[in-house]
Amino acid sequence: MPNPRLLLCLCALLLPPVAWCQGDPIEKYLLSAERKANDVAYNGGAKGRAAVMEAGQAALNAIANFRAAYGSSLKLTSDQLSTEEQKAFQGIYSSIDALDNANSMATERLQEISDTLAVAVPSIRFSREIPRVTRITGLYSIEGLDRPNEIVVKGMGLSNNKPVLEVKGKQYPPSAANESELKFSMPRLSALSGKPSLLQAKIRLFERRRGLLFDSFESLSYPLRLAIYPSQVGDITVIPRREVPVAETRSVSTPLYRCESPHGEGSASVPVNIAPTPGWTLIVESIRYNRSYSNNGSFTMNTTSATGITATLSCRGFGVVRGPFGVLDHGNQGVEQGTFSYVETKVGSKFEEGEPKHAVLRWGETITVADLPRDTRTAIVRLKAFSGEILDLVGEGSNRFLRTRFDEGGKVLTISAAGIEQALRQ
Repeated sequence: MPNPRLLLCLCALLLPPVAWCQGDPIEKYLLSAERKANDVAYNGGAKGRAAVMEAGQAALNAIANFRAAYGSSLKLTSDQLSTEEQKAFQGIYSSIDALDNANSMATERLQEISDTLAVAVPSIRFSREIPRVTRITGLYSIEGLDRPNEIVVKGMGLSNNKPVLEVKGKQYPPSAANESELKFSMPRLSALSGKPSLLQAKIRLFERRRGLLFDSFESLSYPLRLAIYPSQVGDITVIPRREVPVAETRSVSTPLYRCESPHGEGSASVPVNIAPTPGWTLIVESIRYNRSYSNNGSFTMNTTSATGITATLSCRGFGVVRGPFGVLDHGNQGVEQGTFSYVETKVGSKFEEGEPKHAVLRWGETITVADLPRDTRTAIVRLKAFSGEILDLVGEGSNRFLRTRFDEGGKVLTISAAGIEQALRQ
């Protein structure tokens, strides 16, 4: 019979990286889950998707809370946890497992996962002396703001001792603190050149250890992921487009036309009426009759014009032989056959791009481009966003970063950038 322990550990080869073998200690899973949550928060910050970033942060909060509450159980396997611990663990596991496709999830679904994790934290058994973090908001800011955003930490037991925000080796005290909420001013940091700066920070909180004479405090670290966005949405390229006429041509060949007369005597004719494809016209000089066989037959072109062709194929029987007692040979059929070929044309139009214009678009800014060429019919607005995306709008339209309007009469293009909160929430 297979070794059960071996079967359990085979799951490491079959399950996603965040999964764990049930025979492994809980800490091994938490480390794997923390890496996944870090990736989710990082990717959300890089792409400018706040809901993704917040879902990753909510997962980090839940993991840190579990460690703080059940530190003595982290070396146990899942089946060795108490009923209470198993319930808390399964709540975290199922929510983090749901983050596999976070980058493509709708904002509403991501918000649901964040809320589920926030609700799961209070169900973890804590003593009153252990700080508990339920939610952290204000994870991003724009460089150069006169008043930086506030980072708000909500939970319980937060004001024990002297909590601090640690970013890039520096510590920042809260601007306001009480049992259930801490507020920190976002440090004044710069984004990368045209890209977000993604930071691994931490909130340092303290567990109170009560003594007979004096209380002591044990430091607990809660990971925090921050994004500092550049003051510009990205680089804008405006490409005017004018409409120019263009003639399209194509060669056409008709099916076979064939005239057949009776044998020996009599004649026949086949009328030909050819019209161009709707929307096209014939080039008269290109019209040809292509005879493929003739036996006592003839062809007459009647009319040719840009709107059509009329012609006639004629044929007469011949060679009947008569004797004293009747017809000895019924003779031959007259035959005329061939196809018609011609070139038809259609005059349409196409857009031709003019000289591009370049600008930098800042959050909440409106740019007016009023010096477009007088023959401009529309314009492409190409945004190279801070997130690395390249997005095109033609004429009037919108995406999560900007809206465009084009006044063809006045040849004026207006480009309006969204506010960062609006953009990151889509």
